[in-house]
Amino acid sequence: MKFSNFTHLLNATGDWVVKNPGKTALYTIGGVAVVAPAVISCPVLSAAGFSANGPVAGSLASLTQAEIGNVVAGSAFATLQSAGMGGYGVSVVNGAVQAGGVVIIAATALTHFMEDEGDDRGDRHDRHDDEDKEREGKKGYNHCNARRLLAQIPTQLIFNLNNLK
Repeated sequence: MKFSNFTHLLNATGDWVVKNPGKTALYTIGGVAVVAPAVISCPVLSAAGFSANGPVAGSLASLTQAEIGNVVAGSAFATLQSAGMGGYGVSVVNGAVQAGGVVIIAATALTHFMEDEGDDRGDRHDRHDDEDKEREGKKGYNHCNARRLLAQIPTQLIFNLNNLK
């Protein structure tokens, strides 16, 4: 890949991020959830009151435990408490966070593809395609192609994750 194409891709990515802050946030949250689920799960568990020493007094976790009474081993509450204490529940909770991240990425990509297929946006894309071809000396590379390429990344990630099974 030529350096100018890479620079153009970076510029197109920056333009897309500015024009799509909501989707950017969703892709970022989904990506963090998939790559580093503990960044999400640890603060959420802590905020709910699941600590290394058991449920924190007055927290949602302690109120829930008081309502449940005897906690059954392997139950959702037991798994969350285990995760809070660094036990077997960590992998279960982090796996659930990762699955949620994949769903967020897939749903965002799906809405992105559905919007790109809409007739009302086609004229705008055609105009930008023509402007980019003139600007790039008709090299056949433009920001719309870059946007489509970037939108395929989450789909390819999901496809590759499904093929790992």
